[in-house]
Amino acid sequence: MVSSNGGVWSHIDTVHNNVVKAFTFSKNDRVTVELNPSSLSVQFRKNNSKEASGTYTMPYTEIKGDELCGCVLLYYPNTEAELLE
Repeated sequence: MVSSNGGVWSHIDTVHNNVVKAFTFSKNDRVTVELNPSSLSVQFRKNNSKEASGTYTMPYTEIKGDELCGCVLLYYPNTEAELLE
């Protein structure tokens, strides 16, 4: 998961857990999440950026029988999220 202040969280890799490593984002930014099952990675992209400063990639672990579910942490007052397909 990534947060608006650039923080990242991962339950499988301490390198990607509770550290500020990603891009920041705010109102009217669009964060795209792309799952790559062949490389077991998740890429977060700000406003469809192709630049390294606007993307962040982390690994994930596939657990047989478990569903992958997207989630959003709405921490700050008046925070909004919209799911776009």
